[in-house]
Amino acid sequence: MRLGHANMDTISRLSTKKLVHDLPDISFKKDTVCSEYKKNKATKSVFKSKNAVSTTRPLQLLHMDLFGPSRIASLGGKLYAFFIIDDFSRYTWVYFLVRKNDALSEFVTFCKKVQNEKGFMITHICSDHGDEFENAEFKQFCDTYGYLYEFSCPRTPQ
Repeated sequence: MRLGHANMDTISRLSTKKLVHDLPDISFKKDTVCSEYKKNKATKSVFKSKNAVSTTRPLQLLHMDLFGPSRIASLGGKLYAFFIIDDFSRYTWVYFLVRKNDALSEFVTFCKKVQNEKGFMITHICSDHGDEFENAEFKQFCDTYGYLYEFSCPRTPQ
């Protein structure tokens, strides 16, 4: 008889009821898990959970992403949504765009406006490897204004 990885309750029941010939009397504590099961079912957390905000003020770190094209255009005919999230406050700005190439001009306008309104300077920017962010124009803009720019790890939607 092949048991594979039967749980301990099943093995204990087989032993107690003498359902398997020559199986010694075995008893386990309730809900016991064998070491092989623990080892084979172990999962590794890819990222440590982030309990605290790592920034100390608004606009210190901005996360950006672009969604689209949407199957359905907005009332204004826009197919893309550009998201900017402040790491400190989690405040989110959403801009609707006709083309994804409009992200840079929208971000330039956003930076001037939000820094003037809030009185804080943007220092770090983080986004995925999208073409709208990973290009010479965007790099030049960040270099000109002294923004530190980072890309998130590929294929990590967290």
